[in-house]
Amino acid sequence: MYNYELIDNLTSNLSITLKLSYKVTHDVNWLEHRTKTEYTIWTIITGNVWIIINNKEFLAKSGDILLFYPGDTYTAHTDENGCSFIYNRFRLEMGSTIDIMSTINMSGIIPGFYIKAYADKFCERFLSLYTSPQHISLELYSEFLYYLSRVLTVGKRYGIFFYTDSNYNRKIPMIDTILHYINGHFTEHISVKQLSEMSNLSEKYFIASFTSLLGISPKQYIIECRMKLASELLCDPNTKIGAVAAIVGYSDQYSFSKAFKKYFDESPTEFQKQFIY
Repeated sequence: MYNYELIDNLTSNLSITLKLSYKVTHDVNWLEHRTKTEYTIWTIITGNVWIIINNKEFLAKSGDILLFYPGDTYTAHTDENGCSFIYNRFRLEMGSTIDIMSTINMSGIIPGFYIKAYADKFCERFLSLYTSPQHISLELYSEFLYYLSRVLTVGKRYGIFFYTDSNYNRKIPMIDTILHYINGHFTEHISVKQLSEMSNLSEKYFIASFTSLLGISPKQYIIECRMKLASELLCDPNTKIGAVAAIVGYSDQYSFSKAFKKYFDESPTEFQKQFIY
């Protein structure tokens, strides 16, 4: 089963970028062989789609959802009746360029009978809002975010037919517990040594494994959490920067301002000015 607990623990720092969105139609002559470079969802509207991955063939019917993971190499084709589907390509990031899902397998098929109501609604809204593949309106983006949340929720509840039999073998014992602990205590002093002891690993191996799993070091993850909270607090122009520094775990305003500047490329004062009317 896909590790949804890990995603739940990372949600507060997660950003989703919808890169491309459009309706695709293919006839019997369609034969596609590619390797995915980003996360992709195909929501099948009409017809049948056959997907061959790892020498195994899977059939997706009208109403089914195909989830592709970066690195999936596949061959796709349809039958004499053709097919159509809505194509959505997106990125999951934490911070600026960190793909937190880069080592977690989420590719597979969700049968349509589990998610029909949500898929039908999304397709209806998509077709009414769509203008061009590159032009993604705020309303369409919002519809996609809600749809993606439903896809993941349904996958969590009923399961996904994975393209591969093997699931990700985590290198860090208790990773969900560790992330939950960080999320609840990042405003306090948390040492890497303390976290490594929680996972029963050496400090060096813990750092390497954590970074391999999330694409970000433990220290940087804690900074991500602090900066996210700080940016939310600074949206209130009446909040003092010194107070924010103390709330998010910095001993003085100077250290906080230096860290904030490095992360956002602007000072807390400059950031807060945009919310003064």
